[in-house]
Amino acid sequence: MAAARRTRRRVVAIVDDDVSVREAMAAFFEAHGLATRSFVSAEHFLRSRTCQTAGCLVLDLRLEGMSGLELQRLLQARGVGAPVIFCTGEPDDDGRLRRRLLRAGARAVLYKPFPPEELLQLVQTALES
Repeated sequence: MAAARRTRRRVVAIVDDDVSVREAMAAFFEAHGLATRSFVSAEHFLRSRTCQTAGCLVLDLRLEGMSGLELQRLLQARGVGAPVIFCTGEPDDDGRLRRRLLRAGARAVLYKPFPPEELLQLVQTALES
């Protein structure tokens, strides 16, 4: 019970330049008791208070301006340790992209479209860690 309450209080930050993706993810997470904050770009996220307090970051790889991978690296350099889950539409037939993102410190990589329940499970696990 305490873990469930702790998970609900931690914010899931969603950074995706597609408004429909942001809204759908936020609605899905909130329907499952998770607080969310959504951002259109890495730069908007970096200017927010959520940057320092997010419990988990759901991040698109391709963004206008700074890429998701650049954001992840910058956060690591600043000592911001929120777990990162990449959600991308990039093709990755040979698995190189996944390996690159995981080596860079991502908790997981999902390819759009993906089952929302899979993302929810990854986010809940990240928030509990």
